This record gives sequence, C-alpha cells and structure tokens, in this order.
Amino acid sequence: MSLRKVLFLTKAVCCNTAKLQTTNFSRQKVWLFTANSVRFYSADNLGDKKDPNAKPTEKVDILGRFFPQAQMNIDDAQEVKKEQERFEKEKKEKAEENEKSWRRMKIGFGLFGGAMTIMGGCMIVEMGAPKRDDNGEIIEDEFSEYPIVLQYLRRTWKELTFYEKMIKEPSREKLLPD
Repeated sequence: MSLRKVLFLTKAVCCNTAKLQTTNFSRQKVWLFTANSVRFYSADNLGDKKDPNAKPTEKVDILGRFFPQAQMNIDDAQEVKKEQERFEKEKKEKAEENEKSWRRMKIGFGLFGGAMTIMGGCMIVEMGAPKRDDNGEIIEDEFSEYPIVLQYLRRTWKELTFYEKMIKEPSREKLLPD
C-alpha cells in the first residue's frame, strides 16, 4: 500500500468524510479496502477535471515583492558575465594546481619509501653480516644454525640494541659528567 493511500485512509477515518468501498478479488482471496475521497493535501481534487472556461490563476512573485530589483543594464550584465568567467577560470586553475600537488606528493612519498627500503636493506646487510677472524674465516655465533635471512635479521637487531644500550649507558667514566 502506498503512502498516499495510507494518508487518504487515515484522513478518511479521522474525519468521516470519505465513502469507504470494499472490493473482493476471489482468485487471490484478498479484500481491498479503499477510500474514494478528495485529495486533502492539494489544491485540486482527485476527481476534478480542468474546466476549459476557468481562467488561469495569476502567479504571485513573493520574492519580487519583498526584494525589488531594478532591471540590469547591458554593462552590468557584461560585468556579471566576466565575473562568472573569471570565477570559473580560477576554479579550473585551482583544480589543476591541486592535481599537480597531489601528484608531487605521491612521487615524494614513493621516493621516501624507496630510499628507506634501500637504506634498511643496506643496514641489514652491513650490520647482520657474520663476524670474521683475522684470516677471513666466519666466526660461529648463536645465530649460525638459523636460515641465512633470519641470521642477518637477528644479528642486525642485536647490533641495534647494543648501540642503544651504549648511548643510554656509556661504559667509560670519562664520558660521564662530574
């Protein structure tokens, strides 16, 4: 049931002004309850037909009555048109500039991410390499039994925590203030 019919039925029941009609559809075993009433939420009735002899109603210009405006002369119209064109041009330029800055920002983030990836890789290769003795032989440590990638990552982490500890707690007495 549509909202319009619901509104009609509620108005009919509340005001008792409409004729109620029931229709039985035997195939579907459905009773249809409708109201034959006028359209309460409009100036026209549902069943009314337009009278050809009736004169058309006059349109009321409410805003024009409260806010009168003088007719625009040719110079004012051209000035308004130029201002609109200038506004559109500025809007277009601003959109292009925003697009360019977005593109530059994406390139900057890409370069920064690439540089950090390369620096991190170099740091892992340098700090995670196994220690060597004077003859160039690899010294076995606690990470030697792991796969090569885990060896490098764990050695790098160990070195980073060692440097952090050295910065926080210097080992020489001369480095401490008096």
